[in-house]
Amino acid sequence: MTTIDALILCGGLGSRMGGIDKGWLEVEGIPLVERCIASLKRQSLQPARILISANRTLPRYESLGLPILTDLRAGNPGPLAGIEAGLHAASSDWLFALPCDCPDIPDDMIEQLAKVDTTARVRHAAYHPLPCLLHQSTLNTLTAALDCGRYRVRAWQHECEAATVPMTVDWCNLNAPEDIARTLDYAVAQAANASSLSDNT
Repeated sequence: MTTIDALILCGGLGSRMGGIDKGWLEVEGIPLVERCIASLKRQSLQPARILISANRTLPRYESLGLPILTDLRAGNPGPLAGIEAGLHAASSDWLFALPCDCPDIPDDMIEQLAKVDTTARVRHAAYHPLPCLLHQSTLNTLTAALDCGRYRVRAWQHECEAATVPMTVDWCNLNAPEDIARTLDYAVAQAANASSLSDNT
């Protein structure tokens, strides 16, 4: 596999979060988009470039100093439209698409998807259609699906005969306010556990 670009998907409507621009939702004081950037920079297989898909608050995203991509079609049809724009803009053969509500993925996720023994042009972690790693050659089928009004990620991946890759570590999807609450509760519990272990040594 050659170089890989990464795309952070921040272009959604955030309907389950009350319509907010989810990329700027803060967890422990850090916006999700910035947590995603940090997560990508920790990857054992580093992306050549990091791109951001966004359709609102563009000046704020531009302040991050990364290329900002808007959807190539109107109506906010969903993450596939963001991926379509990402494939058009990517300079690498492969694109890793990361939703902004998955800010703390395993540090070896891209490597696991890239090195799995498969010829599949789309690879995603078990139980999660996104994040995913996809090849430039999937652009035509993705565009055709969008042109026909087929916007579901899972359905399109099924058409592409995507490979499902087991992950050694799970992570959180922050789709709704209660997901953020659970994440914070987990972080507090982990910190308390680490403190307790330290006190006992």
